[in-house]
Amino acid sequence: MLINLDTVSLFREPTTLFDLSITETEPAERTFSRIENIFSLLFHASTYRKLKDKWEIKSNFQLIIILIVFAITGSTSAAISGPTIDFLFGEIEMNGFLKFILQLVVIMPIYQVLLLFFGLVFFQFNFFFKFVKKFLKLFGLGFLFRD
Repeated sequence: MLINLDTVSLFREPTTLFDLSITETEPAERTFSRIENIFSLLFHASTYRKLKDKWEIKSNFQLIIILIVFAITGSTSAAISGPTIDFLFGEIEMNGFLKFILQLVVIMPIYQVLLLFFGLVFFQFNFFFKFVKKFLKLFGLGFLFRD
């Protein structure tokens, strides 16, 4: 069955978030405005302003680059966490919860290093160095850095 995307209704009422029923009479302009409503909910400008203020970022471009670095770092650390645990502890049978805790403990320092590396690659090293420093101070490792 083929679905005409021009007739897919995403919002019928303001209270309904996702209504994917098909209507034959709805104009395409209204459908596109409903799609815009989804994007405005997900990517509201005030959210970006709050992040820019909190992180003391000047431009939208810098914010986008920082979010890209977080995405790449998270994906990379998730991809290497399993093989890292297998390399360090071998192919032993262990409880799933224990393996999850081990992955968190092992991947934390690797994530911080990856964050600095990708921050350097995307010319945002100073921001991510402050970010990592704050994170390490949270875990009581602030003595590693001079203020």
